[in-house]
Amino acid sequence: MTNFSDSENDEPDPDALPDPIPDEWESWIKEYAWKLYAHARQFCPLQHDAEDLVQAVVAELWNSGADASTLELPFALSRIRHRAIDHLRSESSRSRRESDWHRENHHSEERGAEFPSDTEHDRQRVQAALDQLPLMFREVVSLKLWSDLTFDQIASLLEISRNTAASRYRLALEKLRPLLSPSE
Repeated sequence: MTNFSDSENDEPDPDALPDPIPDEWESWIKEYAWKLYAHARQFCPLQHDAEDLVQAVVAELWNSGADASTLELPFALSRIRHRAIDHLRSESSRSRRESDWHRENHHSEERGAEFPSDTEHDRQRVQAALDQLPLMFREVVSLKLWSDLTFDQIASLLEISRNTAASRYRLALEKLRPLLSPSE
């Protein structure tokens, strides 16, 4: 189970009422939530994991006292990226430890494939094609197409040169073209 929260005991107080969401945060979330989600999907193959990641980052930004009226999308996208990478690293370490333990103790575990339950055929087709690309290409395509970032913004976010960002985007589109062409 994927858990993007910082604490294992995030149980809400049942008697406490949630703080009302300020109007500027509601507007910010309404405008950018889908872009954050599209970026999160590049790291999380399952829809609910991507949703959890976005929720955790938005809550982190809100709780930090960030001002939604001045909060820029690239900063929020970088928080998604950093939190996802941290999570992937810890999952990889955990998985390696479990695998070593199973191997040492001669246990085998069968794992079934999990598939997203989303029924949007076109979105699934595009996401399936993107999933076949290495992360460095997926990330640039997602940021360019779904978040409407410039190559300068992408370069800054990913800490690469503008030319590298543009090159990765061009190469990704070349790799996607045959994957998304209509079946014959």
